[in-house]
Amino acid sequence: MKIYALSDIHGEYELLLETMKQIDLSNKENQVIFCGDYIDSGHKSCQTLLFIKELQKTYPNQVIVLKGNHELLFFEWLAEEHNTEWFAGDRDFLSIRSFLTEKQMERIECLAKWTRLENVSKVAKAFVYKNYPDLFAWIKELPFFYETEKQIFVHAGIEERAEMNWKAETSQEEMCWKYPWSTGKFYKDIISGHTSTALISGQSSYHNIYFDGESHYYIDGDVHISRKIPVLTYDVERKCYIW
Repeated sequence: MKIYALSDIHGEYELLLETMKQIDLSNKENQVIFCGDYIDSGHKSCQTLLFIKELQKTYPNQVIVLKGNHELLFFEWLAEEHNTEWFAGDRDFLSIRSFLTEKQMERIECLAKWTRLENVSKVAKAFVYKNYPDLFAWIKELPFFYETEKQIFVHAGIEERAEMNWKAETSQEEMCWKYPWSTGKFYKDIISGHTSTALISGQSSYHNIYFDGESHYYIDGDVHISRKIPVLTYDVERKCYIW
């Protein structure tokens, strides 16, 4: 049995498809855990999100999908009538464009020239709901962490000072946004993304898995720079990590 983990895809749909060739779901004992941040920055946020959603539907017992800070922002934008945060941060409508038809996008760009951002945002939300009526409910139900006997998978991190009480002491926001990163010994291994391994390692050209030598594995390979999505594999029988 193998457990695969990947994170921080950020709308790079083609790179995700290429990366999935490394993951074997034909063995029904194998699992893949997506650790958040599937959207924004890349050109195909919607396609990426829908691919992962469909993959989970096809392999419901093998595919675990966690919520990252970008999914949290997107969800809050959809959920709250006057919330414009995610939409306002979408430069040149790069991400929202992937959720809309060409005609809908023309409407958004036209509105943006003469009316307030909040009004444009409301129209964009309505289009997303119309085009993908099941998407909101799916994102809402995405968990913030996944725990095995040996590991904790999470997007950004947990409150490690709480030790075995970390579930009660860690907020959902910290699981999505934790910064700075943690290193050192913990009673379980923690696998997370969110912060690029180039930053954590202190080497600007390093974009692979970063292991701190104790209990932390960081898997955000800065996809837009590296053009790759690192995959951390845990071999359950051999009790070892591979990357």
